[in-house]
Amino acid sequence: MSLSAIMRVSIFFFFTATLAAAVHADTEDAFYRSKNNGTLTVGYVILAPWVQKDPRNGTLSGAYIDLIEEIARQSSLKLTYVETTWPTFPASLANGTFDVSIVPSYITIQRANAISFTNPISYLGNTAIVRSTDDRFKSVYDLNKAGIKVSVMQGEQGHDFARVSLPHAEISALATGDQNLIYTDVLTGRSDAALGDIGSISSFLTRNPGLKDIAPGAPYSILPVSWAVRYPDQAMRSFLNSSIEYLHGNGIIAAVHKKWKVPGETRP
Repeated sequence: MSLSAIMRVSIFFFFTATLAAAVHADTEDAFYRSKNNGTLTVGYVILAPWVQKDPRNGTLSGAYIDLIEEIARQSSLKLTYVETTWPTFPASLANGTFDVSIVPSYITIQRANAISFTNPISYLGNTAIVRSTDDRFKSVYDLNKAGIKVSVMQGEQGHDFARVSLPHAEISALATGDQNLIYTDVLTGRSDAALGDIGSISSFLTRNPGLKDIAPGAPYSILPVSWAVRYPDQAMRSFLNSSIEYLHGNGIIAAVHKKWKVPGETRP
């Protein structure tokens, strides 16, 4: 073999090996990457009591901060936090901005098309909010009438429920990540009702006594709340699932939820 041929072969194998290394780096499971570099990058949104930020120094606290830090402590991992938003967190997770999302997320079909959910950490009910003087409705299904306007968050569980279960009502789907905006629609009279989770509705009701839960203690649905990873990161998902099951089994998740007064139940 001539020298030039040997050089061509050498260059071919060099670039092949370089390309393979680059592909491996891009596709390496986040679990192995975090174990190799000792750091886990975590995406979050500000939503008390799951995650909250001290305005004076930026320190994070809350139920999910306690849980992910316990997992990191037992795994000898350092944590790097990245703040995200409700509309953008699935895309940010999918493109690798962070390794794990601890955004308290309902498992929905639309989200499952983009991200891979962990086992549930808790379960949270959903209900409707109406004006306190409005006695027309005894359950969410009483909203299914022509002339009744119901506000929902676009793409959220309430939107899916209303589209299928309230076909006769007028559905106002707001493209927002702030549930308070759809509840304000009821407060100001722009809508007759709004759909949301019992945690955010209870919080809104404490500040707005002119509204009420349409059926206290009787949610129209109960959905699992989970964390999420990218689909290629199934080793990370397996690790988190094992950690979540352990924290459920030894009572830590229940204790943390009690400490932070997290709405919902830790077991179905």
